[in-house]
Amino acid sequence: MSNRLLAALPASERQALLADASLVELGAARTLSVAGESISHAYFPTSCVISMQPSQAPGCGFQVGMIGFEGMHGFSSALGIPKSAFNAVVEEAGHAWRIQAALLAKYALSSVPLNGILSAYAYVQNAHMANRAICCQFHSLLQRLSNCLLMVMDRLRSIDLMVTHDMLAQLLGARRAGISEAAGELQKLGLISYCRGHIMLLDRPGLAATACGCYKHDLATYEDIMGSVA
Repeated sequence: MSNRLLAALPASERQALLADASLVELGAARTLSVAGESISHAYFPTSCVISMQPSQAPGCGFQVGMIGFEGMHGFSSALGIPKSAFNAVVEEAGHAWRIQAALLAKYALSSVPLNGILSAYAYVQNAHMANRAICCQFHSLLQRLSNCLLMVMDRLRSIDLMVTHDMLAQLLGARRAGISEAAGELQKLGLISYCRGHIMLLDRPGLAATACGCYKHDLATYEDIMGSVA
């Protein structure tokens, strides 16, 4: 599996960058960076999912951003800001290309295409986080859960997801009982099947219709901004 940002680079520049990178396996719950501290490495996921969590609520797992094969973690280090604004934690285990932040910054200075990709992605991330704040304030838990499941499955490129109600409650900042009720409703509607921490998507159009408009808005924002560069 590939990373969309890396795939958008000219072949010669991509090959040069990857020569200084390593394909690493990242286990679930691994911390990649801590808010306020220097970023040592940047990560381009190929099959894992990274969760961005605020420093104001350490250990709670509440998510303000999600990164998969469509993006990267650590772009700020290449744009002159060496510190992480959030805690970055692996939500779903998998693989990613890892490169030293200092090396990525060096490549960004000499590569117009890479600099353009990183700048565009920075905009997309900011837009998604702003949308997430609105979503948490105004949309129902059923809508937000549907949104979250679609986002994770999109990034895993799979209709199967191993996740518990406790994990979903942490990600969404909700009570476990609320997650159980919402997941039960989705199952009654025939949109998902859920058993012992295993969720399978049964009806994608139906789940997308149940999700709030933030899901489609985020997809449209990504394609609008990144479509010309990635």
